[in-house]
Amino acid sequence: MLNQTKIVKAASHECWEWVGFKSRDGYGVVHEKTKLIKAHRLAYCEANNKTLADIFDVVVRHTCDNRLCVNPAHLLLGTSADNTQDRHVRNRDARGSVNGNSKLTEEQVLAIRKNYAPWSRTRGHIALAKAYGVSSSLISQIIKRDIWTHI
Repeated sequence: MLNQTKIVKAASHECWEWVGFKSRDGYGVVHEKTKLIKAHRLAYCEANNKTLADIFDVVVRHTCDNRLCVNPAHLLLGTSADNTQDRHVRNRDARGSVNGNSKLTEEQVLAIRKNYAPWSRTRGHIALAKAYGVSSSLISQIIKRDIWTHI
């Protein structure tokens, strides 16, 4: 059950912010017995007369992209693929240095593209790879714009 004192309600079309406990990934969370339940999942269940077991194998998606929103009007069910598609359509993919696997920054990628000189011992694939601590194949992909296409 959601504690209503932990929700800052606004107009019905606006986000209702969860001000209770938050998880590391930025979602509102409720302690229930020995489990942590995402607040937006509980909000969906309460508004739609469902139990958590009813929605066990589906994702509760936010139409507003606000992880702290618990407004039932902003929540809908879907699959993980639907959620990924939402993220892609709304241009919220983790690209560039925001991606947790990235070893380079946008500035470094731009510098690599600017300084690259084919067959050069000091500014070729191998030299740039050593200078930036990455593989020469990564440098090649950056130069060919196979990756880091957003800049």
